[in-house]
Amino acid sequence: MYRNRRFFLLGFCLLILFLEGSVRLAQPWLRRISPTYYYRQYMETLLRPSPVLVWEGIPGSEAQIANSAGRTLSYKRNSLGWREGEFAPFGAAVNGLVLGDSFSFGMGVAKEERFSEQLEQRLPGMNVWNQGEIGYAPDQYLLLAERWLPPFPWNFLVIQLSNNDLNDVAGHIWVAPHSTTGIPAELRAPPPYHWISGASELWNLFAYFALLEKEKRLSDEKLEDGLKRLLFSLRQTVVLAQARKVPVILLQASDWGEQAYGSRLAAAYREGVTALVKDLSIPLLEAKADAQGLLPFPDLHWTAHSHARAADLLLPELRRILSPKKK
Repeated sequence: MYRNRRFFLLGFCLLILFLEGSVRLAQPWLRRISPTYYYRQYMETLLRPSPVLVWEGIPGSEAQIANSAGRTLSYKRNSLGWREGEFAPFGAAVNGLVLGDSFSFGMGVAKEERFSEQLEQRLPGMNVWNQGEIGYAPDQYLLLAERWLPPFPWNFLVIQLSNNDLNDVAGHIWVAPHSTTGIPAELRAPPPYHWISGASELWNLFAYFALLEKEKRLSDEKLEDGLKRLLFSLRQTVVLAQARKVPVILLQASDWGEQAYGSRLAAAYREGVTALVKDLSIPLLEAKADAQGLLPFPDLHWTAHSHARAADLLLPELRRILSPKKK
């Protein structure tokens, strides 16, 4: 009997080793079929937890990652953790700030193909400091704006929105909102399920399926609360900029979330932002991506074509905003 137990344990260990090796060999396939495994490449090499903003870029990090179209791209961060050159205020005649998510970050495209760099190419003498970050949302933009807007004389601010912002804000916990302004001191959230990075890939795979079973779409009540906080964050960011005489442009990089939330909540998102821009007298530009502008599954991000469309939309607005400064 003792001998049988030894054979059983040996067989069990060999089976575990076989399954572990199989899952490791299957990583390229998993990245092709699962956004979770695809995004892990970015999360594990370029991001770290943040005590204030949930997560942030790792200063000085660099990764070579192939997008879902098979194009390998370099993602390199500066000493402050942004996908940018080193910050040197202010060498250019005109300086702009971009707050955005993975679209502004340029997931899936080369750094020089982003709309911010395309604007710099089309308007010589202008520097666009791009603080786009993977997975960021308007409440994270607000906390960034509090830090980055006051010290520097920016000539404009672009705030970029996406259809996932509503879900992202709804999933954030606001810690210690100020009694007067209502602005949180920090944001917290459960780690997204693509932060599966234990030593065992077999365990990671089981954890992934377990989390998928538990993961459910946020309730309409939570999404409605998230929409209120999203609009509040946008308003506070714009008000902060306008108090410093920094012109603001809102750029919606995608649709309003009809597929994600349904037509009612998507319409409420669109109507809330439309009312806000009318009240604050700022432009809202919609760079709706077409089939040519999107990378295939599982990347689900934008191509250089979509960045060019965004630059095309922004260019006339920036010329209008900046024209008095050229007189």
